[in-house]
Amino acid sequence: MRNQIKPVPDGAGRSDLVYIFNQLRNKGVETILRVFVQDSDPDSPSHSDEAIEKALQGMGVEVWDWNKTDLCTEVIVNAAPGAREVHLYWSGNNAVLRGWSESGGLAKAPELWLVKLHIQEGLESSTITEHNVNEFQTRMRELCPNVEVELEWPNTHRRRTDKTTARAEEVPEHTTKHEWIQCMTEFKRLIFEAEANYPMAPGTKNIHLMCPHASLFILRLEDTPSEDGAKLNITARSAAKAIRAAIVQGVQIISIDPPKDDRERQDLENAVVEAANANILMFCSARDKGAHNAPTYPSKATGKIFTIGAANSSGASVDYVGNASELSYTFPGDKVEVDSGPRRRTCPEIVDGSSVATALAAGLAALILYCIQVRIFLAKDSEKQKARNAYRKVKQHDRIVKAFDAIETTKKSNHKFLKVWEVFGKRIEQKDHKPQEERLQLTADVGARLCVKIY
Repeated sequence: MRNQIKPVPDGAGRSDLVYIFNQLRNKGVETILRVFVQDSDPDSPSHSDEAIEKALQGMGVEVWDWNKTDLCTEVIVNAAPGAREVHLYWSGNNAVLRGWSESGGLAKAPELWLVKLHIQEGLESSTITEHNVNEFQTRMRELCPNVEVELEWPNTHRRRTDKTTARAEEVPEHTTKHEWIQCMTEFKRLIFEAEANYPMAPGTKNIHLMCPHASLFILRLEDTPSEDGAKLNITARSAAKAIRAAIVQGVQIISIDPPKDDRERQDLENAVVEAANANILMFCSARDKGAHNAPTYPSKATGKIFTIGAANSSGASVDYVGNASELSYTFPGDKVEVDSGPRRRTCPEIVDGSSVATALAAGLAALILYCIQVRIFLAKDSEKQKARNAYRKVKQHDRIVKAFDAIETTKKSNHKFLKVWEVFGKRIEQKDHKPQEERLQLTADVGARLCVKIY
């Protein structure tokens, strides 16, 4: 017999994610606004440049964060010509730094406005590394004057003038720890651990089939400069189109900021009513214009939309939200720390405003739906129909109100700030008293607890 000769792989680089992104294309995904890939594991090869281009070409990526050390900018330009923000991971090799800042490098990205350089200190001394980085910044200012460059130094580097380090030092003084955020972060961890340890081989797959995690349908809206040119305001026309597109997509929850212009306002209010009639849960942020806030539209177009205001760590609405009587609920929105991504070393981003609070409100609604789905999955046969009925009902505006009301509120917020730690936090406390294979039941228990008032 002749021995079969196995084909030799053409290059050692990985190509796994080509398949993943092709699957997304096959499911109709046309745009990926932000991509983050950890591709610098010292124990396994990175993806080849060719594979990266194949994976993301034509996907309209705007925020590029593919963590492959010394990645060629030609790959980025070919795969994401419309990138507005690019993260570069640098090994310390000055030849790479020069290539990025020459005419054939980042200058070929026409939409670019922000570069974040993640620095590793390699063979050169700190003094030489700093000199090379300064030269890179100088070349970028000359070649791409409209592009901002931010630096992320390694933790061992104590460069006092660095923007990121200074910001990290400021964080403890200027951020407020939100018990709400900490509680829900812990509950999220509980869910992931419980799913991973569910005791049957196809268990997690079945759970995801029954109870998928939230899928985001993100639409970019048209915006116009404000009168003073300081901000961009979304238009009512594009908001109306986005809501109708979401209805067609069959979404369950819509989160939207209020447009600042009154033009084509009626069309937006009509779209909101259409979404309400489709039993889509809608959350709209307050306008954040102070005490003389008029009722926010599109919130006033129908009674079936939540108006959400930003709250500080005590639960009280912040001053710029204005008339608290117009609010349905308040959620954290004052100096909130946002995780900057998996395995990221940068300090958390600090965000403010009712739009932040509104995103959290929509996320809580999605989590409630998820907990009830887990309840359906784990329920005994005699209880499944009751759980299914609860899930069907809670997707209606008046019933999700009852689910929210099943969570205690704080007096300081005029009973508009939900004390999630009284429901979700108690399950976290119970976690250590249950075997790992039984912890998923804690998620189902939350679903049951929040359904008490909706039958």
